[in-house]
Amino acid sequence: MAALGAHSQTCPISNVRGLATKRAPSRQSPSQSFRLQATHKIAVLPGDGIGPEITKVALQVLEAAGKSHGEQFEVKESLVGGAAIDATGQPLPEETLAACRASDAVLLAAIGGYKWDSLPSASRPEGGLLALRTGLNAFANLRPAVVLPQLADGSSLKREIVEGVDIMIVRELVGGIYFGQPRGFSTNDKGHKTGYNTMVYSEPEVERIAHVAFDAARKRRKRLCSVDKSNVLEVSQLWRQTVTRIGKEYPDIELTHMYVDNAAMQLLRNPKEFDTVVTGNLFGDILSDEASMLTGSLGMLPSASIPSEGPGIFEPVHGSAPDIAGQDLANPMAMVLSAAMMCRYGLSLPQVADDMEAAVTSALDQGFRTGDLMSDGMKQLSCSDMGQVLLKAEQTSGNGFVHALKGLLPNWTPRVRGLVLLNLLVLLVATNWVILRDTEAFFDAFDFAALRFAIAAAAFSPFLSKAIQDRKIVQAGVELGAWSAIGYLTQAQGLLTSDASKASFISTFTVLVVPLLSGLSGKGIRRSTIISGVAALIGVGLLESGGGAKFDYGDLWNFASAVAFGVQVFRTEHHSRRLPEKSSLQLMSVLLFTIAAISIGAAGLKHPSEVAAFAGNPSAFLAGVHPASLPWKQILYTGLLSTDVALWLEVVALQDVSSVEAAIIYTLEPVLGAAFAYLLLGERWGPAGWFGAGLIVLSSLATQIWGTPDSPVAEHKLVDAAQQISQKASESVSSSFASISESMSVDDDQSGPSR
Repeated sequence: MAALGAHSQTCPISNVRGLATKRAPSRQSPSQSFRLQATHKIAVLPGDGIGPEITKVALQVLEAAGKSHGEQFEVKESLVGGAAIDATGQPLPEETLAACRASDAVLLAAIGGYKWDSLPSASRPEGGLLALRTGLNAFANLRPAVVLPQLADGSSLKREIVEGVDIMIVRELVGGIYFGQPRGFSTNDKGHKTGYNTMVYSEPEVERIAHVAFDAARKRRKRLCSVDKSNVLEVSQLWRQTVTRIGKEYPDIELTHMYVDNAAMQLLRNPKEFDTVVTGNLFGDILSDEASMLTGSLGMLPSASIPSEGPGIFEPVHGSAPDIAGQDLANPMAMVLSAAMMCRYGLSLPQVADDMEAAVTSALDQGFRTGDLMSDGMKQLSCSDMGQVLLKAEQTSGNGFVHALKGLLPNWTPRVRGLVLLNLLVLLVATNWVILRDTEAFFDAFDFAALRFAIAAAAFSPFLSKAIQDRKIVQAGVELGAWSAIGYLTQAQGLLTSDASKASFISTFTVLVVPLLSGLSGKGIRRSTIISGVAALIGVGLLESGGGAKFDYGDLWNFASAVAFGVQVFRTEHHSRRLPEKSSLQLMSVLLFTIAAISIGAAGLKHPSEVAAFAGNPSAFLAGVHPASLPWKQILYTGLLSTDVALWLEVVALQDVSSVEAAIIYTLEPVLGAAFAYLLLGERWGPAGWFGAGLIVLSSLATQIWGTPDSPVAEHKLVDAAQQISQKASESVSSSFASISESMSVDDDQSGPSR
């Protein structure tokens, strides 16, 4: 590794098959699925004070995280700030600027110190940073404000208000009132001295910052709030009009607008409602500082300054801390998080960023702190020791199952990964068509659902205690679990009178329900999508020969099942994109416990005599049960694989793929189910079946190749009303979960009938 004081020294960090771009493209077509092999060139500027110490730690963690994902980094260190003044007489030498321009990203530690305070303003170390931003044409400033649960007590606000806050403020950096002309002093008609400034933005200036903000939101939870003062200022009216127009190019991002005075209030009143915020220079200067104080420590905050093209600058918010420089007392975590931010926004390496951020979280979970973060019961570490803890955490933990799963396809775009996961889901669920036949002799559909989901919920029980601490996760899980349970149970009721092939055909109407909900919510629906959905439906009808059977009342239950599953898929997309990705396992725990509770209750209502017998004499009832005779392999397979894994794949995949696409892909389930029946049982298709299967496959392929419009810019009133009814129904249950949470002491560590 490069010596951290050396001037313009180049060294490779790791052996690699690296894949990179300088910056994520603002709009990506389906054909942009792979990245070409490359080495990521990083200009590293350790700077002054504690800069070299924290830079050393950040590069070590970056190397380890990159190596685990097969990424290669070439580091070139250069001088800036006070160190550059001492060596060259200039805060930003020409060779440093040239090295930065030739890189893919710039990682800057800290500049300044008492030693140079007596110099003229233009010659001080801080002048090097301003010159660097100007030299790289950095016009957008990204300032995240994340309140980790381990540090929430350090905030000036109550824990329940700030815990879980994760905001990204995108600030226009080179326009607005700070740079507007004319400006200055004058004397008015009455002889009074006046000062004046001009707040001005042009359409191109707003357009380029809007693109940066929408791109940032796309990498996060896909929500963007534009802050202005358009009720008073013409410049803000132009801002709002322009951002709204640019928003039409990003149909997957939910755009809202807010006046700056209200935004300042809401940051204190309800900061969790914000995801990504975009605003002008003056408003952003104020709001980003306000948001930073929610976190309780500047030692944990990274930032970025980004140009339209070329390398961005990534640096911690804190200063050079000359009073503790060289004493191994500094907090390196903001620098590590700055390097993670560089990977996410500068190098398009989100998985590397995820692992680095997870290492910081793991260190805090274990109670390790540097001096600035110390509190009772924690373990204080030096800068270098914290670096070793972060290294160990990165090498042993990663960021959980989600990123391990996505890491299997590291070179693919999120949408392509999502499509692969959905197809894997369908493959898993389709196996039920054969396996469930072995359980029919032992259970009716209601008893089997109760046992299946009880096992599925038990597998996710370790994540429940943490899940019930977050009301949003509880409400989302209860809602999705309720819709899923309604789908499964109405399907079971329908099968009591309908034959399986007709029930399978009717359940496929989900392929029309989801686009209908999507259209009502304000999302665009392409004609090709409707054609694909109808073609897939016809294909299932031919494959199952379900369209010609006589109508019976069981069909109504099957239609209800199709609607319930359609709502569940649509709402899964909604919630999976608004909750943090790392919460997917917690969401699953609540979802599965909800399904299990409803299924067990339904089984009890279906068999009241058995419930009465159990209540009257539990020992005698259990003595009559012979568990050894049950088909446990099939039971565990359906509970753990085709339920747990399949539902989890759906939650993860719908973060990046629309529910409309998912509904059409799900029509592959009967095709694959019939294929398994052929391979394992020798069942064959007739000509109509082959034609139907071909229609389904072609429809699914067409949808996956051409894609569909994603989530809405604004939601329709009808769907808002439906969502409110659904959420109201879940609030009473979620309140019970919340009350359980309050009474517990929890440690922070820690498809057709076959669906």
